[in-house]
This record gives sequence, C-alpha cells and structure tokens, in this order.
Amino acid sequence: MKAYFISGLGADKRAFDKIVLPARFEQVHLEWIAPQATECLTQYAKRFAQQINGAEPFILVGLSFGGMLATEISKILPPQQLVLISSASSRSELPLLYRIAGKLRLEKILPYKRIIKKPGKIANWLFGPFDEHTQQLVHSYIKATEPQFMQWAIGQISRWKNKEKPANLLQIHGSEDKLLWAGYSKAGFVMSGGGHLCLQSHAAVINQLLKNQLV
Repeated sequence: MKAYFISGLGADKRAFDKIVLPARFEQVHLEWIAPQATECLTQYAKRFAQQINGAEPFILVGLSFGGMLATEISKILPPQQLVLISSASSRSELPLLYRIAGKLRLEKILPYKRIIKKPGKIANWLFGPFDEHTQQLVHSYIKATEPQFMQWAIGQISRWKNKEKPANLLQIHGSEDKLLWAGYSKAGFVMSGGGHLCLQSHAAVINQLLKNQLV
C-alpha cells in the first residue's frame, strides 16, 4: 500500500528522513505546487490531490501545514488512514491568536524577506527543541521558501475553516510545540518534551507507534 507524505510549509521529504514505516508500505513523497493568487486551501487541495492514485488504497501522512492540506485532501480522496504530525485536525485546534490574525489579515504585513534571509534564534525557539542537524535543516527550509508562498500559506492556516475531525485519524503532537500549541491539540498521542519537529527528536518512539497503529 502506498503511503503519501506531505511535508510542512516550505519543507521537503528530508523532514521525514528518520521516519520508517513497516515494509508493507511504499513511501511516496509529494511535492508542493505553486498556489494560484486567490486560491483557498480547499481549492488548492483539489489540484494537489492529482498527485495521488485514488483508485487504490493508500494512507496519507501530513506534517504541520501539510497535515491541514492532508485533511482537506481526505475529503476528496478518503485514505485508509490519515496521520497528522505536529498539525491540527480542525480550526478549533489553531491557537486563538492565529484565528484573530487571520481575521485581521496580518500575514500581509510580516517581513518575509527578512525572515527567509536570516531565520536566526526566533526560528530555533519556535521549531525547537532540536539538535544541530535539525536546526540546519529548518534554516535551509526557511531560506528556500518563496515569500509569496509563505504569505499565502500563513493566510490559509489562520483562516482555515475545517470544523470536523477527520475519520480514521492518527494524530501525534509534541508537548512543547510552540508553533501549534499543544494546549489546543486534541492529538491522541503526545510526545513528552517534543517540539514542532518531534518527528526528528522522537523518531524512534513515533516509528514504533506507527508500526503498532497503522492499518
């Protein structure tokens, strides 16, 4: 069975380099596509889903913003199982601050070029705790992200409308996540001490969990 992976905002398959699924799964990493100017996440999901073969059973794994996209795709092409890591399964799991920012459209005034050029200590704090390897990985993601894509994505996150918890859901979150605060999450499995990239710091625990919980 194919397992389709969607990475976080601006990231790529390296985010999952420590994740190992049971041998019965074929891991397929999906690539981000450029959003259209006025496209919402639901519309984007319809185009993105064209990368998935819905004629055969599959599972879908989404990280962070990729998990929100995976949730929207699951409404179009239902997977055998939806796995969300460091993500939100519905709008109610987004921090209130994000929802307010979305209403005010504050994503339009963020200094994207400065953020992308020099991620620095703020990025380390938001995505951590992590080791030096993961820190370098995060910085490379941020520096490679197009400012237009980052602005679009932040707008879609803050104005995400999904209210229903997806079916066949396996949700994993870090207790110290500072981007999508653990206090808002309704994840069934919480990695103690894990940050937003708990799939790197707690890979062994998550791999065992996936081995036991995947269909």
